[in-house]
Amino acid sequence: MLQTLIFDLGNVLIFFDHSKMVRQLAAFCGIQQEEVKNLLDDKKTGLAYEKGAISSRDLFQLFCIKSSRTLDFQGLMHAGASIFSPNDLLLSYLPRFKEKKIRLLLLSNTCEMHFDYVLKNFSFLSYFDSLVLSYKVGSVKPEEAIYKEALREARCPKEACLFVDDMPENIRGAEKLGIPSHHFKETTSFLEALTHQGIVHHDA
Repeated sequence: MLQTLIFDLGNVLIFFDHSKMVRQLAAFCGIQQEEVKNLLDDKKTGLAYEKGAISSRDLFQLFCIKSSRTLDFQGLMHAGASIFSPNDLLLSYLPRFKEKKIRLLLLSNTCEMHFDYVLKNFSFLSYFDSLVLSYKVGSVKPEEAIYKEALREARCPKEACLFVDDMPENIRGAEKLGIPSHHFKETTSFLEALTHQGIVHHDA
């Protein structure tokens, strides 16, 4: 029996537009979009920020250097984070999962800038019992360590979990550890799969 649903955040519970982030950061900093991409794609910057190895202030300083300007910190954070829109249909089911006494856990590769924005602008996180965030735990999917942290927070046998993610490599990482998983492609088919398993009734 399902006891814990483990949800990815981006492009599952909320949608995001990476290209919009690049455009907004480039415009805010007065630099080329390619320069923004190169900075964020650099493992020493983008990946390090997702793992919490560098702070938002560190990232801000790197953009100040790149742009040769004294930028506004909050303005930069907003330019990099105002890229999200809610998956309203899926979010509407969170209360139903709680009614069924299913524990909700968030497992996300994210950074401080993005998660702070989500926390301030969306209320659905109140339904979650635990948050496993890459920048907090120092590991990203599909690394083994972050799944092990999620299993500790799940507080049930891994066989009683269902991990939901839109990235095939993250699904493979979970399945290597024996965590039942669903490759999320779109909301309706996911809800239909839950209905088929008797977890929730989807009103088609």
